[in-house]
This record gives sequence, C-alpha cells and structure tokens, in this order.
Amino acid sequence: MMKRFPILFLLLTLSIAGFGQADVDALVSSLDTANGEVRLVSLRKLVDATTYSDPNSCLKYADQGIELVNELYDKKEGKWLYLNLFLGYKSHAYGNLDKESKSLEAIDQMFIVADSMCKEVVGPCEGRARVHGYLSTYYHKMKNFKKAIKHDRVALKIMNGVEGGNTVAPLMNMGITFESLGKPDSALYYKKLAKKKLKSLSAKQKYMTKADDEIALSYYKVGHLDSALLLSRAVIDTCRKYDYALLGEALLNGAIINNGAKNYEYAWSLLQGSKSAVFESNTLENIKDWYHESAICTKGLGMIDSAFYFSEQHLIYHDSLYKLGRNESIAQSEQSLEVKSKEAEIDGLTNRLGFQKSWIYLLGFLLLAVSGAFFFFFQKAKKQRAQNSLEIRYFLSGKSEVNSEIEIDPFLENVLKTINENLSDTTFNVEALASKVHTSRSNLFKKIKPLTGKSPVVLIKEMRMEKARLLLETENFSIGEIAEKVGFEDKSYFARVFKQYFGHSPSKAA
Repeated sequence: MMKRFPILFLLLTLSIAGFGQADVDALVSSLDTANGEVRLVSLRKLVDATTYSDPNSCLKYADQGIELVNELYDKKEGKWLYLNLFLGYKSHAYGNLDKESKSLEAIDQMFIVADSMCKEVVGPCEGRARVHGYLSTYYHKMKNFKKAIKHDRVALKIMNGVEGGNTVAPLMNMGITFESLGKPDSALYYKKLAKKKLKSLSAKQKYMTKADDEIALSYYKVGHLDSALLLSRAVIDTCRKYDYALLGEALLNGAIINNGAKNYEYAWSLLQGSKSAVFESNTLENIKDWYHESAICTKGLGMIDSAFYFSEQHLIYHDSLYKLGRNESIAQSEQSLEVKSKEAEIDGLTNRLGFQKSWIYLLGFLLLAVSGAFFFFFQKAKKQRAQNSLEIRYFLSGKSEVNSEIEIDPFLENVLKTINENLSDTTFNVEALASKVHTSRSNLFKKIKPLTGKSPVVLIKEMRMEKARLLLETENFSIGEIAEKVGFEDKSYFARVFKQYFGHSPSKAA
C-alpha cells in the first residue's frame, strides 16, 4: 500500500483547515510577488500539498520557509512554531524519498527547536509532542514498531495534558502502528477515536476522507470485508469528486481490499488508476507494493505470465528497499504469491481428471451447495460474534457511541454496559451480573454464549483484562492502581492473570 506512516496525521495538528492540491500552481506563481508573512503562509501550504506528490519540491519549499522564518522573527514564539513545522515536513519528505538518515537529522534539529519553544511553557508542551510523532514515523519506517508505539504514547500523553490539545495525530498514529504490529482490533479502535475527534473539530472533508481510508483498511484486517469494500468505494468516489491528491493512495488501498475479496477485475482497474500516482511518487516502497498487488491480481485473473512479470519486478524493488540477498527475497516472494506451485497443481489435476467423470462434478456441486449454505450461516454468526467482541473495546473507554456503525444485540449492550460500570468491584461476579440485568444465571449463559462465543465468566474476565490493557496504553497509573480499577485486590495475582491472558507481564504493556 502507499506510504501510510503515522506522521501524516501529525500534520493535522497544525493545519486542520487543509489545502487542496489543485491550488498548488497558483501558490507557486504567487511566490514571485509575495513577501513577508504572506509568503510564509504560501510556503506553509505548499509543503503541505507536496509532501507526498513531490517530496523534492517539499524540501525546497521547506528550506525557503526556514530561511524566511529566521529573517522575519527574532525570539517570538511564532519563530519556534514555524521552524518546528518546516523541519517536520522536511523529515517527512526525506522519509518519502527513502532517505532515513536525513529524516533523522531533521528530527534532531526539531528537538533543539522544541527545547527553545517549550522553555517558557509550564507543564506539557505541544512542540515536544510533535517531535515524538516524527520519531514514531522514523521508527515505523525502520520496522521497529515497538519503539514507534512508545513515542506514539508519549505524544498522546503530552497532548492530553495540553489545554485544548488536539489528540487526532497521536490517536491515528497509534492506530496505524498497532496495525503494523498485527493488532487490527486495537488499530480500528484508535482510528475511530481519531475520526471522532476530527468531527468535533469540524475538520475539512479531505481529512475525514483520509480517516475513512485508514478505517477501511482496518475493517479489512479485522475481517469486516463488506464494511471495508463499501467504505473504500465511498472514499474513492469522494476523492474523484473533489480532486483530492489522496486519490492515488485510495485507489491502491481499494485494490488491496478488493484483491482480498477476490474482486480481481475491479482491483485491476483500481491498480491501473493508481499507477501514475505511485510511480510519480518515486518511492521504492510504494512501487514495490504496487507490483506486489498487481501480481496477486493478475494471478487471480489467470494472467500467469503477467503475474510472473509483476512478481519479478516486486523482487527487484524489494531487494533495493531492504538490501536483501537475492535468494532470501525470492523465497519470501514465492511464499507470499505461490504462483508457480499453485498453477502446476491446477494443471496437473485438470490433465488427470479430464471430463470423463461428469457425475463426480454433479455430486461435488450438490455437496458444495449444502456446504455453502452451512458455511454462510456459520460465518454470519461468527461475524456477529467478532463484531460484538470488537464492541467490548469501545465500551471500555465509556464511549460506545464511537462504534455506532456496528449493530449490537440490545441485551448484550446492556450486559457490556453493566460489566463496564462494575469492573472495579472485587465482588462482582456472574450472579451479580445476572441480578443487575434482571435474569437468572442459567438464562444469562444461554443468551451470552451464542452472541459472543464466551461464557459470562470468560466475558467478565476479558473485560477486566482489556480494560487493564487500555489503561496501561493510555494512562499513567501504576500497575497496582490499575489492578484495583479492574477489580483485583492482589497486585501479584493481577500480574499473573494478565500474563496468562496476553502472554506478557503488565510492565511490558505499559
């Protein structure tokens, strides 16, 4: 997929009004006559508009902006704010050009500026939150996602402490990083919180559209394929309607989702639409991913020669990007695409069977129809349970309306609300839950098990553990304090249960 590093949404903390790509040429022309702060505003908009579409131009405008800031300001607060801003764009542009060392140099300069910016600030300072956001981006690109999430959490903690602080950036950053860590449920949770924050800020539609694009990918990762397809198509339609620069990324992400849904013909049309944006970005990772999705798509369409070609191109860019040995890269590609072995298997099977035993096909068709019907109802029930499990994450924050798109059984909604309200009560158990929702213990089990796949005992335990994890990720409580908040009197016992549930101690989750 196109570069989706967390810093994208950090920019929203600085320019929630946004700026359209169509106005770039007019801005460039205006630089010939603009002076002073008017020119500075134009440069600020240009770096925003060219960060992805033309990183080299972004670097040029950022350098011009830094030079102009030093001319216009002495020690005003605005000087540090603008310097921090332009250095951040430089870091991001270098990242888009795969120049990681240059990106890190810009971040080091941001730290110096942030120290000056925050010197007179009492308490949390937004300037430092911004630097941690860019560090998250750097570690994200270096595939060190654990360090990236640490910086995301620091940025979120700082912004939560800033009066009127905009938490869109750290929330969305955490969502993107959790997705890279293979935790799609957490990713979807934080992305939806970020979108809700955007709504409260009355953000421009292009930022809402970008948030929807991210959420569509998370829907795909958690298995909500129908929601992912619908939202992805809506994002693409919006980008086309308003001529957003995001269109190329939205098309490629749509191709990823449609490949997953085996809608190969539509995925192929999306890949063709995204091609110019991908290759004009001149970014190895974007091009590598485009070839990878093209190989999957053409294999699905039966275009085996094309699949081989795209697979080979994917290897070339994979080698260039990760500097791997040829054999290692080929092994990785063959494992993911399986073009050669699958086609040989299909051809061999066809040659052996021929068309002589048509009754076998008829029997197989009947069995397939029966199995399909059973599978449909099984998957429907499974999907509902998965959605209900996901809903647990939203109740834990006390903001269940964040997940308003997911339909939930009213009885289960009442159960989750009741559990969430009583998590700190050490005596709260199944009998207490049944009493509070006005039913018997046996009837509670009969209703909960089909909806969630869990018994009430397991559901209460899961709610306690998930709440503990959420507090560890977003708050600054001690482990003992968190244990009390989720109904454990003994800190050591809480730690043992937590480790059994998540596979690691609470201290590693903090």
